[in-house]
Amino acid sequence: MTSRVTRSQTGRTPRKPENPGFVSTPVRKRSMSPVKRVQKMYDSDESDEKYGSTPTGHWHHNEAVADIFPPGINDRLTPIPSTPFDMKAAGSVEAVRSHSDDDIDHVDFGGTPGVVAMMIGFPLLMWYMWIGQEYYGGKFPTPEKGQSFADFAVHMFELVKQGAFPSVKAFTIYWVFFIVQTILYVVLPGVYAEGNAVPSLNGQRLTYFCNAYVTFWVSCAAAAGLHYFDIFPLQTIIENIGPITSVSIISGFVVSIVAYFSALARGAQHRMTGAFFYDFFMGAELNPRIGIIDMKMLFEVRLPWYFLFLTTASTAVKQYQVYGYVSPQVWFILLAHYLYANACSKGEECIITTWDMFYEKWGFMLIFWNMAGVPFTYYHCTLWLAKHDPAEYSWSTAYQTTLFVTLICAYYVWDTCNSQKNNFRKQQAGTFVDLKRFPALPWRYIENPKYIKCRNGGTLLTDGWYAWARKIHYTVDIIMALTWGFNTGFTSPFPYFFPVFFVCVNIHRATRDIQRCKAKYGEVLDVRDELVLVNTASLMARLRDQALAVAVGIDAADVSVSPVGGGSGFATTLKVQAGGQRFFVKTGHGPNASVMFQGEHASLNAINTVVPDLCPRAIAHGSLDADSFFLATEFLDLGGRGGGSLASKLGKLHSQSAPSDGRVVSKTSSRRSGSTPQDNTYENTWASFFINRRLLPILRACVESNGPQPELTNHVDRTLPVAQHLLDRLSTQAARPVVVHGDLWSGNQSSGSIPPRVIDPTPVIYDPSSCYAPAEYDHGIMTMFGGFDGDFWKEYEAVVPRGEPVTEYEDRVSLYRLYHTLNHYALFGGGYKNGAMNIMKTLLHKYDKV
Repeated sequence: MTSRVTRSQTGRTPRKPENPGFVSTPVRKRSMSPVKRVQKMYDSDESDEKYGSTPTGHWHHNEAVADIFPPGINDRLTPIPSTPFDMKAAGSVEAVRSHSDDDIDHVDFGGTPGVVAMMIGFPLLMWYMWIGQEYYGGKFPTPEKGQSFADFAVHMFELVKQGAFPSVKAFTIYWVFFIVQTILYVVLPGVYAEGNAVPSLNGQRLTYFCNAYVTFWVSCAAAAGLHYFDIFPLQTIIENIGPITSVSIISGFVVSIVAYFSALARGAQHRMTGAFFYDFFMGAELNPRIGIIDMKMLFEVRLPWYFLFLTTASTAVKQYQVYGYVSPQVWFILLAHYLYANACSKGEECIITTWDMFYEKWGFMLIFWNMAGVPFTYYHCTLWLAKHDPAEYSWSTAYQTTLFVTLICAYYVWDTCNSQKNNFRKQQAGTFVDLKRFPALPWRYIENPKYIKCRNGGTLLTDGWYAWARKIHYTVDIIMALTWGFNTGFTSPFPYFFPVFFVCVNIHRATRDIQRCKAKYGEVLDVRDELVLVNTASLMARLRDQALAVAVGIDAADVSVSPVGGGSGFATTLKVQAGGQRFFVKTGHGPNASVMFQGEHASLNAINTVVPDLCPRAIAHGSLDADSFFLATEFLDLGGRGGGSLASKLGKLHSQSAPSDGRVVSKTSSRRSGSTPQDNTYENTWASFFINRRLLPILRACVESNGPQPELTNHVDRTLPVAQHLLDRLSTQAARPVVVHGDLWSGNQSSGSIPPRVIDPTPVIYDPSSCYAPAEYDHGIMTMFGGFDGDFWKEYEAVVPRGEPVTEYEDRVSLYRLYHTLNHYALFGGGYKNGAMNIMKTLLHKYDKV
């Protein structure tokens, strides 16, 4: 089997509707409780636009994303190759809707009192920590005995005025650096990349110019040149670090004020709450730009991280000037800051899809943090070393070596982990290019990565480092931060500001990311978790159960078992090998697993009977013990291109009439899909079954999952006569029952081989929820998420023409799609309700006389 794992192979699909005799896999429904702000953002994945208009044909054509490059500087452009793609497939955040719908009810940081406290308190904290480093030997400044707090505060102010007064020289250093970075942004070569769809621009994707990698090396070369020719001695930065700190604080406020009132003057504000201080803190404008310069991009990497690195380089130069050598501790922190600055630069185009760029506005929070917060609070590891004689921190060789090794190893994992994640997104989007920027580390991308393809079009990487942990990049990020502090010893608290702060930030990030992922992916998130946590040894012991060995015809003593990605609360997926034979096996617990595996076994074999090379054949299903069950199938090797077409093979499947009366595929009369009951009791007519066994039960499931739904209930009740009318009028030929897949979205079809029975790659389908039903029932889910283009439908309809009356075909497909949309609403909530409402409103408007 290839390394690419889709949800069809994981058993983890957000399960969709069933038909008479449906035998699809039950899936546990996940209740979602992310913060309101995050939930609203991800509800937009299923925007009304997807379902709002009456279809005028198969609406399965993927829209190409136009390559839009800004004018000018094309002579130095190195574009990232682009192909039409859906950013959701690349794992990015989507929220395509008007900014007027954005959530302004939710506030962060405790609202106005919290942000005012931060705007006052953080600059004071910066000065306080600088005073502790400069005048108190790295200790906390505290009042002397008998000194009142007021006198202590005055003393603190005098120390700032004495050692950190914002001099003209400091302003010159800081702002010349700022201006030079801005110029380099414009004049140096770089690449263009598209960001996420921007809500305030009605889903438009902005194009970003990225040249931080070149800028960083040019900045380093320029600093070295200026120092060498004594134009600007590099030690000047650390010698004036107090005044420059004050300049950064003042500049952060000034730029924030200009940015805020400029946005108001131009009418560029978004998501305003009306609370002045809160809006000022969060910002007014989302995407401030001057020509090709995106202000958030300019401030994100260049200002904070380059200045931090140059500050540490300045310390190394100063130490060499004073002591005649650079201590291992300064070399260590210089390496640490170089690695971070360089990594942020070489991956700049990946920043454009982050939360800061996509959602946060350009306000005091981002401006001050990048202009002052990062470079002048993260520098305390450097500042402590600069203010002390190297003899005070001459650690043992073993200790220092351990720190270097830990830093380098953690950096390797961090760099390659983030590279794997970002390159995976590009691979999925069709834009991957190995730029080989220094250091181009081994394992920075994965060929044919394993992943789970989700119902909403997104993908979850389950390969590389992400086969071992969900947030491993945060873990090693924290380890690197801790080494920065450990490098200075344990006599001062200030070098630990960054590590402690960063631990808190990454814990917050991880919590936030989990909430967003749950909102976006739902239960599929657990698939990856189980893949990470799978214990192969214990599974091998279970799979050596005699029942399984006998069922698949292998020697229990010779079996080899390995996970192939995924699983769920009820199923784990495995590759079982013995004696040259390979099998795909799902195992699960409880009665739902038994019913699920029995149904999937029958579904696969029903399809296989009609078109033998269209899907894997089910080998066996049964019990491993009193509460454990399994399903074994032929092993499907996905990948490659071969003969035949999916359209012709599916047409053949849909042309073969069902045996006998076409009651059910399996003998199971009642099943469950997730928490949605699936009643497969036979009905005499297709209309009766669809109404009584699908629409009405799924409406009840929606109410059970989401609470009372008076509007939805009313519309479903009004739609029932329309369904009766449309399906009763379906011609006898079109209504005849055939084997349908039942769950044939684009993620459940591919190309592959089923050795040794099918050697050459051929179009295949998998993960069925089959039943006997009219062929066009499959069209509902097939047109819901795209993936089947016009050529496919043309070839398919040459074999299976649209049913009579043809003029009502699109409306019948909308009716089938309504069921799937309601099922998604029952499972996931959110925007699927709007999609269902729009389908019903369209049908009711057209058939108002029924």
